[in-house]
Amino acid sequence: MEIKSDISGFSNLCPECGGKAIEIQERGETVCGQCGLVIIEREIDTAHSGKRAFTKQEKEQRERTGSPISILLPDMGLSTVIDKNSIKSPDLKRAAKWNSRMTWDKRNMLIATTELKRISSNLNL
Repeated sequence: MEIKSDISGFSNLCPECGGKAIEIQERGETVCGQCGLVIIEREIDTAHSGKRAFTKQEKEQRERTGSPISILLPDMGLSTVIDKNSIKSPDLKRAAKWNSRMTWDKRNMLIATTELKRISSNLNL
């Protein structure tokens, strides 16, 4: 786990206790080293997203999988899908079945975001 204590464009002090802020890149968080307060969460590294790749090797290094994170999706687009065809254990089949079901709040959020997208499309927003 790579930890940085020097954060550019950010005060290195905790707003609560004045302790030194530590950046944990794997989790995308900045936390206080003294009291443990999470100062910044879901920090996304966009340093490489605007660069062009010219060779096949550079292109393969830059490839990312999946769609981008979106706050318009109920799970921010970070859902897990369990492949039902490769499951042999009954316990895993049961887990996959429950995993495929949406809770009512996520279902309502999905319906609401779909409706918002439709309305914004009709209004040319």
